[in-house]
Amino acid sequence: MPRSAVFPVEYPPVPAGLPTYRDMARAFHCRAGRAPGAHLVLIMAAALAALHRVQPGSPCEISALRHEFATRIDRWIAVNLPGRPGWSGPPRSPGGLADEMAAAQIAADRQCVAGAPVDAYRLRATQLRLGALAIAWTDLIAEISAAQPYPAAGEGRRRYPLR
Repeated sequence: MPRSAVFPVEYPPVPAGLPTYRDMARAFHCRAGRAPGAHLVLIMAAALAALHRVQPGSPCEISALRHEFATRIDRWIAVNLPGRPGWSGPPRSPGGLADEMAAAQIAADRQCVAGAPVDAYRLRATQLRLGALAIAWTDLIAEISAAQPYPAAGEGRRRYPLR
């Protein structure tokens, strides 16, 4: 009996929310975003990291692709997580932040694998930059999540009678 008949491959449904910064870091290292049914934001994050890894042959073309992928992230969020009426949207472009995170992660990877001695101050600055971007991503997804409409009575929220 083939192994696939015993252990069928099942992928979880696409999550409704946004991926965490850890999920994004996995996507930048090609460990997430490639499986069928993967979150679109992770797919675009992996694509952004791949563009940052490529030695630029045509910088204009790569820049246009980076902009397109960042815009797809922004559009997905605008359509799937629109927020409550009156919410003006996130304070910063999630796609632009994902592009910055990918650039910083690839720069850090290059610095660590370059083979040349790494200056401790440069390495620390790179780590601080990655940490600051991770905090910015976490704050951004928290703000987007907080702006979502409240569930109606009986839809995931219990209402108790007042005494």
